[in-house]
Amino acid sequence: MSDNNLKLKWLKPFLYLIVSALLSSKVCADNSTDYSDGFEDFLLIQPAPMVIPECGMNEVYQSCEVDCIDCENRGVCEPQNCHITHCDCRMYFVHVKPGGPCEHVSVCPPRECPENEVYRHCGPYCEACDMAPCRSMECSSRCYCKQGYRRNRETGKCIPEKECPERLTCISNDVLSTSGPVSDHCMLTESETLRVNETIEEEKCYCAKGYKRNFHGWCIEEELCSFVTCLEQTEFQECPRKCNTTCWNYGDPNCKEDGQCYPGCFCPDGYVLNEFFACIPLEMCPPERAFSIQRFRMTDKMNALDATEAPNPPLLEATLRIRASLA
Repeated sequence: MSDNNLKLKWLKPFLYLIVSALLSSKVCADNSTDYSDGFEDFLLIQPAPMVIPECGMNEVYQSCEVDCIDCENRGVCEPQNCHITHCDCRMYFVHVKPGGPCEHVSVCPPRECPENEVYRHCGPYCEACDMAPCRSMECSSRCYCKQGYRRNRETGKCIPEKECPERLTCISNDVLSTSGPVSDHCMLTESETLRVNETIEEEKCYCAKGYKRNFHGWCIEEELCSFVTCLEQTEFQECPRKCNTTCWNYGDPNCKEDGQCYPGCFCPDGYVLNEFFACIPLEMCPPERAFSIQRFRMTDKMNALDATEAPNPPLLEATLRIRASLA
């Protein structure tokens, strides 16, 4: 076969694909079968620009429907229908009332939690059985599985981690083994650091040799662990507090610590999480969000209160500063 014939052999399929694409695009553009004008006008056809509507307060433009836009179903969102584009509540905001505006999840009434669950404003993101063990936190003001339990997606119930039916489905750079290190995470808690050279006898997925888990639970090359750090203004904590950690639960007398430990990045002392999941000083919390500010502003005795009479002098001091700034 000559060189020219060889070139034609490979050129014909490409020419066929190009012509087919031009014809198909032309049909889609004007729904016409008249090609007497040739393809010169095809090159000038431009797709209509997508018009993104202006969304309301606390809304974002969604490319898919999700199942977590009301108080009953708040939590980790899962796409349901990606053929419908619309405006809906952004992360950590829900419709408290059907058809009502998007409000922060903290406005939702607390729920009675099922067995093996606790109600918290913030908890572990990766609590499902089929998710890799991660150390990412999310704040959906809902019931979370207790420490040592994972959520079975089929039943929705929290069961002991060892009973998870999907626990042996390993992901990339994971290996199934009957034993392994106490923890294979890049960032270790204080108790894990003390046992860094110990092994445990438990059949599950461990990171392969030379790999460690990042915050999302994925096994990455161990030398990349130096890049796995908490974001600015946050610090890694073994047992982040349940109470006095956010703008919407600081100073809440009904909040009680539950003894659960969910290691992750959280605000240091003197800072709280706002609705954008950023650490800010307490005095920067919006008045309508800070429980402590609401509580103190509801009484006329505020100006007469003395720090020695208040149950929490630092809290009162911060609240007074906020009120002074609003005057």
